[in-house]
Amino acid sequence: MEQRRENQDQDSTTMMTEKHSETVLTDIPFAIAQNYFVQNDAQLPEDPKITTQSDFDSIFGNATLMGEDGKSTPIDFEQQFVIAVVLDQSEFATKIEPMDLRKLDSEKIQFRYTVTVGERQPYISQSALILVVDKKHEATVVLKRED
Repeated sequence: MEQRRENQDQDSTTMMTEKHSETVLTDIPFAIAQNYFVQNDAQLPEDPKITTQSDFDSIFGNATLMGEDGKSTPIDFEQQFVIAVVLDQSEFATKIEPMDLRKLDSEKIQFRYTVTVGERQPYISQSALILVVDKKHEATVVLKRED
């Protein structure tokens, strides 16, 4: 039975890697969703975990660009959930960098990240980082910003 469970974990990691080329392998593997933006009228999420397409669409819009790499990362909410880190609007170039996603206990997972603030921009933007995670890891999400 243990061998079978190990194979299932490898299969789900393979599935995540095939669906998302930006898969990051930590305790809990995740992919970084590309080509989305925070909608102007969106409320900042109270809970970083997003489990439905309608909740996701109320915060993010597609930022599709020309070419194959310009497509928004597909998210299948039947098999995956999202962890969203959304910062306040800023006139400074701001980048959110993932560190790791780890299981704290049977009911909680923790996402650690850093924020780098760059130079002043001539416009205001809102930085966000969207992680796509296999639903088998679904738990209460704890965000931890490391500075």
